[in-house]
Amino acid sequence: MVNITLRKMDFQPMGIKGVVDRFSVRQVSGWAYETDSTDDHLFVTATLDGKTLGSAVASGFRADLMTAGIGKGDHAFAINLAPPLAEADAARLAIGVAVPDGSARKQLPVPKVSAAPPLEAMSNTGSAEWVQEQIKKFLKYGNLYAQSRPLDPPAGLPGQFVDDALLAGNLEIKGYLSRVQVSPEQIRQDITKDTCPIPGSNNREGYAVGRDLAYWVSGYAEYVHMSKVARTYGVNGGRYFDFGGSTGRIFRHFALQSDAWDVWSCDFKETSVAFNLQYFPSKVRSFLNTSFPSLPLPDAYFDLISACSVFTHINETETSWLLELRRTLKVGGVACITILNDATWPKMAPPLRQTIEKFRPDIATATALPEGKTVVTFRDDDPYNCNVLHSDSYIRQNWGRFFEICEIQPLYLNTQAMVVCRRRD
Repeated sequence: MVNITLRKMDFQPMGIKGVVDRFSVRQVSGWAYETDSTDDHLFVTATLDGKTLGSAVASGFRADLMTAGIGKGDHAFAINLAPPLAEADAARLAIGVAVPDGSARKQLPVPKVSAAPPLEAMSNTGSAEWVQEQIKKFLKYGNLYAQSRPLDPPAGLPGQFVDDALLAGNLEIKGYLSRVQVSPEQIRQDITKDTCPIPGSNNREGYAVGRDLAYWVSGYAEYVHMSKVARTYGVNGGRYFDFGGSTGRIFRHFALQSDAWDVWSCDFKETSVAFNLQYFPSKVRSFLNTSFPSLPLPDAYFDLISACSVFTHINETETSWLLELRRTLKVGGVACITILNDATWPKMAPPLRQTIEKFRPDIATATALPEGKTVVTFRDDDPYNCNVLHSDSYIRQNWGRFFEICEIQPLYLNTQAMVVCRRRD
């Protein structure tokens, strides 16, 4: 790897600055920032002959950047190249950096590529054959770039959708409000604090398609409930991380309804992160991750983490992702993770029931969720390829190895349960 020693004297306020300081055929990393606006985070893209191989937000923390006076040290990036480069193509790799609104761009010089390490060196626990299999999976569906929907125009500003009749009479909205004991009057007051647009229906993971007020209220209810849960376990503010936060159904409320939280989010869909960078203020730290269990974040960094409708679709890498969340959670911090559990089974929505009947007919007629972890695989061409259901006993026995399982709240998010986890050591 090529390493650059940072010195404070190297940096003067001259717009976009950055360096690629580590480069192999599988990953490119470095740092980039805007000298006149160090609270903003730049968007970095790796391309080969015009084709995007990966992208990231330069928002990771590195102690050497802080020492060198690069903002608060949170301007590092790492891009996993998918597929990995052939060494003969490395000289044509381009690394572009842009400010969030795209009005300023810069190309970063790329050092000579490092030789790829032997496959055996990539894993301390697996054979070379095992590593080869993981690489095949990565090449097959390392990210969802190709599967991301186009970025549609926003639906509009939240205040445009306030409707007294809907607030008072719509059963879906009334359900959200009654669950968290919030009145329509409170909604009318709090929605004025939110001046960021609501994403279009195609860019919000199927939540309340065409029902824009219900979309906003559903995320608001999650924010109110998770804030109460956090306070119950002694977390009253600090850094909040929405893991798999898509286009901000939940994290927008942590950022815009309260000053108590420093808000972070990630997603592995490029258009979701593009929406966040374009439409949310710079205090929302949104970055692109891959489907493999690695986060460019410091240890013990967050006070509160949420993962809604994420572990309902993670199979092989479940434990590794749990350990990444544990690593980045402070001791005493709380993670709120939703799952499909025992209580889901008799009340599951028709689309999930139809998926189980089609792909797992062996369990479709069972009167109760089977014990353990149940995987219903419905495709094999990208990471979003399955529904995963967990029995409560499985959660306590297996997730309880890494977290204190404080409680499992059934039917929290429609038919999903919330697992409240706490890091104890």
